[in-house]
Amino acid sequence: MTKYDLTGMRFGRLVVTDQAPKGKSAQFLWNTVCDCGTRRVNYASNLRRGVTKSCGCLIAEGARQRNTKHGMFGTSEYGSWSSMMSRCRNERDPAFAGYGARGIYVCEEWKDFARFFADMGPKPGKGYSIERIDNNRGYSPDNCKWATSFEQGNNKRTNRVVEYRGQTMTLSQALTLSGAPKSRTTSRLLDGWSAQEAIDLPVGSRPTIRTQPPRKKRR
Repeated sequence: MTKYDLTGMRFGRLVVTDQAPKGKSAQFLWNTVCDCGTRRVNYASNLRRGVTKSCGCLIAEGARQRNTKHGMFGTSEYGSWSSMMSRCRNERDPAFAGYGARGIYVCEEWKDFARFFADMGPKPGKGYSIERIDNNRGYSPDNCKWATSFEQGNNKRTNRVVEYRGQTMTLSQALTLSGAPKSRTTSRLLDGWSAQEAIDLPVGSRPTIRTQPPRKKRR
């Protein structure tokens, strides 16, 4: 038995079921089952180094996509679709932890690029990428749009939402609208100022309303 027990581990589309008997080679072999249902025996070294990621269906699928009738392989829209699929389904994708592992999915229809493009259409211009309107939901026609990086920055889960000039918006949007410095505004908000006063009152002013007790100053 190899000191590396791969049983139950996933490598791309392959899940290891158990160790296979050694063949003529001195390398360790493992039985795997692909997401498509095909069973194969693979070398441990190829699995662990990422050389083997499927039973072969991944390569065939890529070839079909490149030769498919939509003829959009290599376009910016195709790149956005491919990246979306990878971060939601490929555990080795660096972004998987914030997407697939968090339960963010791609709807069944959009697993076909042609359907995705029919729903989304071409990008409006340079600098646009796909954005989920509700960050807690997956990729689907009713939850996605093409957006600029600025728009996407205002839709992050970590954004602070404030009430400013009678509207609800992100702090970033409010600062862009007012031109107020971020560092001063953030410091005031931490001290319990209302967003309106933290953004609009000039240097040297004192708040008339505090939304929370001021933070304790470090000595």
